[in-house]
Order: sequence, then C-alpha cells, then structure tokens
Amino acid sequence: MNIIDYEYLAPNPAAFDIANHFNEFVGTDDFGPDDYPKYLPDDSFIRWWLIEYLREFLGREPTEEDLISYERSVKDMMPLSHYFWASWSMVQVEASVLDFDYVTYAKLRFDEAERLVQLRAGK
Repeated sequence: MNIIDYEYLAPNPAAFDIANHFNEFVGTDDFGPDDYPKYLPDDSFIRWWLIEYLREFLGREPTEEDLISYERSVKDMMPLSHYFWASWSMVQVEASVLDFDYVTYAKLRFDEAERLVQLRAGK
C-alpha cells in the first residue's frame, strides 16, 4: 500500500501526514465546528489503520510498543495539522482568487486544533 499526495509535498514526519489524513476525513465543503468530532476516526479505527500501515512500513507485525508509539505521535500531530491548514488558509485570504471563505475555514481549523489540545491535556 502506498499513499502519495504531491499536491502539498513537504518533508513531514510520517505521524504528521497520517494525522493530516485523519483530519481531512471531514472534507472542506459545508461543515461547521461540530462536524470535526463526528468525522474524526475513533481509536479503534486509528489502531486498525496503523497496524495495516506498520505491517507494510516495517515489513513485519508491529509490536504493541510500535503501535503505542505511533498512536501517541499521530495524536500529538493532529492539532499541528489543523494549525498548519489554518495558517495556510489565512495566507489564501490574500493570495487566492477562489470564492471560498478562508477566514471561516481558518477559524474552524484553529478551533479544532485547540479542542484536540484540550482533549489531549485531559481538559
């Protein structure tokens, strides 16, 4: 299995790209602040996905330690992915000619990043 996305090619840690993959489940059209939690995969899906990914990446069955490490890293990167896209969106306010509400999109991404940070902190 390979995931190749050249649209926004950047040298990111694998955990960032996987976190971004999960964050993008909501899409970009017609969603509001309550939609991210509805589309975010649950822990069992994330674990299943990581098992499949790590089998290919490592060429062996992942250990429990592998899974715990990747799960932690991916969940730590999820807010960063939102911060990245919120910042990108604010640049697009001035740079893009598309008819898209980049300010609202940026706020949604900043708010979701903050929600995930609070969730990870146990608040």
